[in-house]
Amino acid sequence: MNVLSLDLVAVGTPSYLGGHGRVVVLQRSSNSFERVGELVGQDLEEFGASGNLAGSGGSILVGTYDGRVKRFDLGGASGD
Repeated sequence: MNVLSLDLVAVGTPSYLGGHGRVVVLQRSSNSFERVGELVGQDLEEFGASGNLAGSGGSILVGTYDGRVKRFDLGGASGD
């Protein structure tokens, strides 16, 4: 789990779907956290395995087991 800010948390599970990997993004709402996004990897890349998640300006960076980094905008756009 990585705390991106006091109100934003990302939880990586690289073994999801047999190694595709997944990152769930949670945002604080009053006294609890609500799921605001879910990112799923592909081709057994163990998405989120590196644990190097970082948030900046509404984007998060997610690492894969082989050192690649993918950027995701919380608004929906993404890129490598």
